[in-house]
Amino acid sequence: MTSNFSSFRLGMPIRMIVLAVLYNCCSAIMRTTGDTAEADLPPPAAAAGSETIRHHVSRGQAFVAPNRSVSFWYAPAANDVNQTIAVLTAHAKVVTSVMLYCGHSVDVNGRIIGSVMPLCSDILLPKLKALGIGAEFVLNDGSTNVTAHKLMMANVTAVSAELAAIGKQHGIYGWNLDLEPQSVPGTAADAPIYAAFCAKLKAVLNAGNMRLTIDVATWSPMLRQFALLAPSVDRMMDMETYNANSMMGWVNGDLFGGYYKEFVNDNVPRSANGIGLGSWPTATCGGTHLCWSTTAASGQPRMERIAADNVPEVALFRLYGDQNAATPPDQRWPEDWWWPLLTSYMSGATDLGGNGDIPSDTSDSSLRAPAAGTSSFCDPVADAWAAEFVEEFDGDVLNASVWTVKTGGGNSYCRSATCTTEDVYVEDGSLVIRTRRDPANASAYFSGGVDTRDKVTWKDTPAFRLCVSAILPGGGHGLAGGRGMWPAHWMMPNDASCDPDEGEMDIMEMIDGDGVTHGTYHWQTTWPKHNCSYPNGHESMSGDQKLPTDWWNTYHEYAVERSSTHLAFVVDGQTILNTTDAHAKPLPGKPALWPMPFHLILNSAIGGPWPGEPDAGTVLPTYHKIDYVKVTRAVSQGSQ
Repeated sequence: MTSNFSSFRLGMPIRMIVLAVLYNCCSAIMRTTGDTAEADLPPPAAAAGSETIRHHVSRGQAFVAPNRSVSFWYAPAANDVNQTIAVLTAHAKVVTSVMLYCGHSVDVNGRIIGSVMPLCSDILLPKLKALGIGAEFVLNDGSTNVTAHKLMMANVTAVSAELAAIGKQHGIYGWNLDLEPQSVPGTAADAPIYAAFCAKLKAVLNAGNMRLTIDVATWSPMLRQFALLAPSVDRMMDMETYNANSMMGWVNGDLFGGYYKEFVNDNVPRSANGIGLGSWPTATCGGTHLCWSTTAASGQPRMERIAADNVPEVALFRLYGDQNAATPPDQRWPEDWWWPLLTSYMSGATDLGGNGDIPSDTSDSSLRAPAAGTSSFCDPVADAWAAEFVEEFDGDVLNASVWTVKTGGGNSYCRSATCTTEDVYVEDGSLVIRTRRDPANASAYFSGGVDTRDKVTWKDTPAFRLCVSAILPGGGHGLAGGRGMWPAHWMMPNDASCDPDEGEMDIMEMIDGDGVTHGTYHWQTTWPKHNCSYPNGHESMSGDQKLPTDWWNTYHEYAVERSSTHLAFVVDGQTILNTTDAHAKPLPGKPALWPMPFHLILNSAIGGPWPGEPDAGTVLPTYHKIDYVKVTRAVSQGSQ
């Protein structure tokens, strides 16, 4: 939980900039090639010996999706088209389709403009037909403005007829809608409009044996409504899984992309999932270092996860560059290491040698589950960890030499509620933080929070473990009953001289009573004090844990282990994030883990930017109960 900034999905601006740059690159390539009138080409036929299961469209039959597909986006350019064809020829049994930027876009008035460029009509389409690889046209976004998109959607009958006619003329087997509302992003309320448009377009295209795919991402409120959009299309291509700064970030989301789990889950039909993967080897994260997702080491765990989840399509962005073998690998997209992974995936395997689990970097950590005979991650371990602090909330009052109770409103401890001393008390051996409605005003709330600032702090030399055992508020009444709740256990630098530039450890956060806890570390690459204003230089890493269904009435332990070189979050003895300063890849000379004293905060917020505001269905009062806080300190070099 952040203090002067919001701990929620933070990567939109940078990810949108990256996509805008890529879009401009594609547009520039298309503009250099020129347009001609559309050629009257016959529909494609399968190449002799080709595997029909690989084809989305069997001519004369209804649309049928294959079990597995590998597709690419490609912006044709004269300098690389021959080499690109050579690569497709060499891998024709792996590549299912190519989504071509052939010249069509949506202008600011919602009109479809452009015509098929000669590279597509005269060279690529005949060659792809001969190889048995499907060709799809991309309807590019020339406006990045949802207002223009909605003008097009309002004319769905004419648009559907136009796209179907172009598709039939050129024998393609589908359209990819690459609409990216960035300059005017729209809202979630625009998603039903887009879904209705797609449903009508899909019906027309499917009748002509063509499929409809759309590009989606969490950074767009309109494109984020995956479950709503899925029934209206043949497949959704997730643009946000192109990049990330770690496997953890790719699965759970980070500043640079990912959010795989939000897209691939039980709420979205698996048949609608298409995972986009960035194949350019020079992508930088934050402009400071190459993204983790550019490396060969990143390909294996991602493809393992995709195969294990039986995701039906992988779409790589994109084919590009001189593909000649003599060309340096970082100028060829995709690099050679992609092809064995894609081949294994296309074989139908669900096990590529691993399970896509998030790897733990334990090179600088002594992390382990609680020792036999112990019940807490923070119990002492002979010759390794010694007890340093124990607070079990015995007695009837809070120990004022350790804890300060927060009061007042407009703060990150209580968010939309007012923090009061009345709603923080000790009862039956637990610290209790109560969240309730104001009896005089049902739309006002009271809650509470405590901290140890300037009283008890912890520095990471030697390493320490801090554990909080708690029952969390907001549960027991379904998702609607916890709406707006945001309990947290977190640690902040005690001096707050450049908050949160020196780092923030969110040991536990949960929103809306959904039973999923999140552990997140935030830091800024601008330290020390080059620019303390969020979001400049902000980075984060996180992990999450789904709790048992009775989480709301049983105690669970949330812990952090911290040294000068590593940090980990642990839930009930299970590690959910484990990283090192080196793995976090800060700017040269600027560590991600600062040697600062930290204080502890325990609170129950309600409302705020992450969960949103409570409503009439939120069940109050609700109680956050803390059984203990324990800290152990490393006593041997091997534990630091």
